Amino acid sequence: MNGLFAGSFSPPTNGHIDIIMRAAPLFKTLYVAVMANPDKEYLFPPQERIQMLEECVGQLKNVKLLTADGLTSVLARKLRCGTLVRGVRDATDFDYEKKMADMNFALSGIDTLLLPARQELTQVSSSLVLEIARLGGDVSAFVPDTVLKHINTALKKEC
Repeated sequence: MNGLFAGSFSPPTNGHIDIIMRAAPLFKTLYVAVMANPDKEYLFPPQERIQMLEECVGQLKNVKLLTADGLTSVLARKLRCGTLVRGVRDATDFDYEKKMADMNFALSGIDTLLLPARQELTQVSSSLVLEIARLGGDVSAFVPDTVLKHINTALKKEC
């Protein structure tokens, strides 16, 4: 069976990487989709987010990276995925992801696997990482070294 882990990954965090590493052994192929939301502005274009993920999880032979837009459930059906993978950090995430899981099942019959974040990663989110980095804070504990380099380069271009 194939799985799909979709998100913005802007930027990929240690939490994202942990979910990918833990989910990959559960599937024949784990697709990781960098999704585009036309209503959002991202610091990194989709191809750079793919590059960062490749640098972090490229050694996992059954992980396939791609970019996409639209409904995740439609993408999952197109890729023949039987399961969506989502990470949850806390009760707020759980409530949101449970609603999304129910809706995705209603739309497509595809189940969702919710993986809880490891204790040390529960506070990590892409938006917080970028906010801290933009304000000059040290985010090295929250992202892989390769992602930190991308963040620093992008923020220098913003100035």
